[in-house]
Amino acid sequence: MEYKEIKFLSKGALFSSLGSITGAALGYLYLLMLARLLGPYWLGVYAIGVTIIQGAALISQLGFPFSLLRFIPIYRTTDDHSSLKGLFWFSLSITLVVSCLAALLLTFGAKFISQIFIKDDNFIRPLQFFSLAVPLLSIHALMSSMLRGTKNIGAMVFIQCLPDFLIIVLFLVFLRYFTMDIFAAILACSGAYFFAVALGSKMLFFRLPYVFKKEITMKVDTAKILLYSLPLLFFEGMRSFFIRTDVLMIGYFLSAKMAGLYSPALQLSFLVSFGLYMFNQPFAPLISEYYHHKKIEELAKLYKTTTRWVFMIGFSCFLFLILFGKEMLQLFGENFVQAYPALIILSAGQLINAGVGSAGLSLIMTGYQRFVFITTVCANIINIVFNLILIPRLGITGAAIATAAAVGVFNIMNLSYVKVAINIQPYTIKFYKPLVSGGVSFLAVFVIKHLVVFANYIVALVILGGLFFITFVLLSAALRFEEQEKYIFAFAVGQVMPSDDYKKSMGRLAKTEGHLEAYYRIFVNRYLSISPDFQYIWNPFGKDIADDTSGIFVGGMRAQVDF
Repeated sequence: MEYKEIKFLSKGALFSSLGSITGAALGYLYLLMLARLLGPYWLGVYAIGVTIIQGAALISQLGFPFSLLRFIPIYRTTDDHSSLKGLFWFSLSITLVVSCLAALLLTFGAKFISQIFIKDDNFIRPLQFFSLAVPLLSIHALMSSMLRGTKNIGAMVFIQCLPDFLIIVLFLVFLRYFTMDIFAAILACSGAYFFAVALGSKMLFFRLPYVFKKEITMKVDTAKILLYSLPLLFFEGMRSFFIRTDVLMIGYFLSAKMAGLYSPALQLSFLVSFGLYMFNQPFAPLISEYYHHKKIEELAKLYKTTTRWVFMIGFSCFLFLILFGKEMLQLFGENFVQAYPALIILSAGQLINAGVGSAGLSLIMTGYQRFVFITTVCANIINIVFNLILIPRLGITGAAIATAAAVGVFNIMNLSYVKVAINIQPYTIKFYKPLVSGGVSFLAVFVIKHLVVFANYIVALVILGGLFFITFVLLSAALRFEEQEKYIFAFAVGQVMPSDDYKKSMGRLAKTEGHLEAYYRIFVNRYLSISPDFQYIWNPFGKDIADDTSGIFVGGMRAQVDF
């Protein structure tokens, strides 16, 4: 594996991570605003509406984003500008026509769709307004894939994150000057993607100037493009339904309000697979390029590296949500805390998604998209059947179980076929490292959380959440080194138990005093080591002090230089 590929992957992952963090933060902020300002019912209406138009946009793209990712790197490396121009305009024009037809279908069929999903006429007008965004979402997705195919990850991340920022700004503007209801959110969605598409067009003009030059003839290999894309049309349709089945079926079996309560849990669970999305952005064109040039060994090394990094991020986020899922949901409102079991179950499914790495993407980028379609069909069947059985019995928790089971089956099947078709598997002995660092960090913060009383849940979330991730990062950094015997972790519990004779003679309560300490020694180099240390003391001084202090928490960091 050459240094330049690792450099590109790391740089791309950095841009992706910054964009993903920014986009996720803005998305959660917007969801929180909707929950607080509109309430669970209208949040549910908004969630179902977004689910429908995103599904329509995905189908309208006809699988072209994957074709762009597959063929743009090939055409650029071979300087086949005519084929690249043909691919560009062919995919763009077809997608625009199909997405406009989809928008018209949603507009005139809004009443029928409303009766299917939430049986509420209040959904008709919002869905008609939502349909305006379908062409914009479709073209925006194509532009992102074009920039991604050119390995311009920074521009791609910017275009992807821009709507997340604009939608908040426009929502506040519409809320302030025009309307105080859900239509402010819907119009903000359409406006944000309109501006993003306009700017994306300008960026593509500079990044792919030859597709706009009249003197370059346009060559469209229609059969090649469609033979690759059409299976992905069905894949995208099934995938769209697969990732949205739970929200739609909650609306059908329960209510828009329950769909609104479920939506924050669903969105928070995606934090666990955040790393997968982050690394998939730069990894996709490399998969296509390496496989095309038969560099299977280099591809295998990259796959193992990215999977280990993705799992490390996913496992830390999974443990964080177990510790602080209730506090995260409480940010949206007290009613949303009831979705905590659903959050943990959904997060477990996403942990499997992160743990197999870019299995599905690897199959698609190497020409095995038909198998991915088969696994998507199987996952859809499981998802639908389980939702039909479990939602009426268990409510939103049943929907979470169905979704997590389907995600698990989908990813495990893809991972198995990656080994068969490409002879790649991502696991090495190094996978123990995030398990160790995560387990230690989880245990330490879990104990502190249950022993220390904080002013409110937000303070606890900020302090202990930060402590968890800092501890996890420090331990993970330490475990990178090969000389493991140098790194010492200690975890101790002690008690002082005064005798009854002492209590009588001194006239004191002299309750049992307890000590809990976690200590880790990290060698930065052969001369310098640092040691973070965390201690908690309960019943200090045997409860015999005037202010009746219930516990003392002490944190410290020692640096040691040896010559």
